[in-house]
Amino acid sequence: MELLLLGLLAALVWKLYQWKRSPDDAPLRSVTLCLLCAALSYPVAMPGGASGVDTVAGHGTAKLIQNVLLLLAVYFLMCFYLYSAADEDAGRRRARKEAVVVAVVAVAITVAAESVPHKVFAGSFSTADMTAPQIALFYGGAGLYLMYALGMACRWTFRYARMSRRPHSTGLWMAAVGLGAMSVACAIRVVIVKRFSRSTRGRKYPSGSLSRPSRAVHRQNRDGQPTVTR
Repeated sequence: MELLLLGLLAALVWKLYQWKRSPDDAPLRSVTLCLLCAALSYPVAMPGGASGVDTVAGHGTAKLIQNVLLLLAVYFLMCFYLYSAADEDAGRRRARKEAVVVAVVAVAITVAAESVPHKVFAGSFSTADMTAPQIALFYGGAGLYLMYALGMACRWTFRYARMSRRPHSTGLWMAAVGLGAMSVACAIRVVIVKRFSRSTRGRKYPSGSLSRPSRAVHRQNRDGQPTVTR
């Protein structure tokens, strides 16, 4: 992970240098901001960085920041393709519309994260309680947008790969496969969230029923007969 972070930082420094020389280049700006958001998400994803942020700003803040940064990263990735289109005006209008979408998703997952106790929000995706509506919204909403943005980027990359010649087409095909795989992975996560969020939805415990673990516990008395302690 350290090598990946170093490579990402090196690419970011180079793009910042290029952006400084060409501040009006919209596609270059989008790539630079995409790399910046991705680079900033790494420290808060690492155990040391996450614990430091959570200590200062409260438990779960690092996870929220990381997800918002990832949303922004894939948004700027889409903007790169939009600004690179032949019709620049149409691309800019589409980029503004997409900005509204990512803003709505970011606000939604922020509200969801802030509306649950820290203990419920703590943990990772594999240990999260998806039966809580806010947790399902947090992971499901972020996953849906990542799936959409990565899928669109994959589609555009495939299109440019078919139009390009080697060796450029080889890199584009590899990028398209990677983007497609990430989009599928996000889709799988969304399916998991939907499945487990409905696994206990609508379950009812009748009054006095022993099926509710918080209401009754089976025990045995000295004679070996079962009793119930409430």
